[in-house]
Amino acid sequence: MIQNRVAQYLVEKGYGHSTAIIFGTTLPLFQGLRNGDVDVTLEIWLSNLPETWDAAIEAEEVVLVDKTLVGDWQSAFVIPAYLQEQYPDLDSVEDLKNGNFKAFSPRPKAATRPVWCPA
Repeated sequence: MIQNRVAQYLVEKGYGHSTAIIFGTTLPLFQGLRNGDVDVTLEIWLSNLPETWDAAIEAEEVVLVDKTLVGDWQSAFVIPAYLQEQYPDLDSVEDLKNGNFKAFSPRPKAATRPVWCPA
């Protein structure tokens, strides 16, 4: 979202064009891009939809202008600093498998699981 907001600022302040932000998750926004409801996006999680991306490129429904999330870009799960201070052993998403962190689960008797992540 940060990249999209920077682009919005540049287009509006630098070129004088109005813009609108459409919030959503990867699949609905990508479908909007394919059918013309979304004009530009800077953040597509291509690793989540490689076949769909290839089909859209082949059908000339989308055009890759440049790559913005390459090189040292890493997907990550993050936690607030206060949580890290409270649970110093929580360093990785893999640590959620540890029984000490079952309280984070919406189902305390079950294994801990993320309740939200990018589509």
